[in-house]
Amino acid sequence: QLNAALEEKQSLSDQAALCQARLSRAGKLTSALGDEQVNWTEQSAVLDGQLQRLVGDVFLAAACVAYVGPFTGVYRQTIIAQWLERAVELQIPISDSFELKDVLSKPVEVRSWNIAGLPADEVSVANGVLVKNTMRWPLMIDPQMQANKWVKNMEEQNGLRLIKLSDGRYLQTLEACVRNGNPLLLEDLGEELDPALEPILMKQLFRQGGRLLLRLGEQDVDYDE
Repeated sequence: QLNAALEEKQSLSDQAALCQARLSRAGKLTSALGDEQVNWTEQSAVLDGQLQRLVGDVFLAAACVAYVGPFTGVYRQTIIAQWLERAVELQIPISDSFELKDVLSKPVEVRSWNIAGLPADEVSVANGVLVKNTMRWPLMIDPQMQANKWVKNMEEQNGLRLIKLSDGRYLQTLEACVRNGNPLLLEDLGEELDPALEPILMKQLFRQGGRLLLRLGEQDVDYDE
């Protein structure tokens, strides 16, 4: 009986220690969750504000993608400031400190661009956002070859092909990229373009027999989207 009583006492002692440990962990968890509640409340308020301004921010971002590409950074800011004033007049909820990169990119994405060679200044990052989101083929005026380096580093693993209009067989390379969906960088453009490029620059696509085609030169080429 004594042994049984001692075993029971030890069992109860172990259970008490276990309960005490659980209470201690629960106390720490409750304290941590209390701190997190403050963070969650603040984050919830931030997200609620972003949701309220979402339509206005996206509308302004779309306008930037469509119109500001050719302009300098200073003139872009002037245009955006005018759009912001007009949005306020029309009572459209919109961010006071609008930044294109905040709407159409993520910090980790921008960092990957910088690693690939895109300068980290505001104008260059905005240019990266425009290139990534435009529905048209971007024409980049790039005297310092920064965009050239960035595109090559970003698209190398995707089978990037390089051509110049002076290349005798550039149309064959272009056709292969259209068929296979490879990225293509056309370098050293002058003031005039080969008229044969117009169908692809204008994305003059058409369907025939269930195939998506593009007229390139004298033949119809399957277009890989």
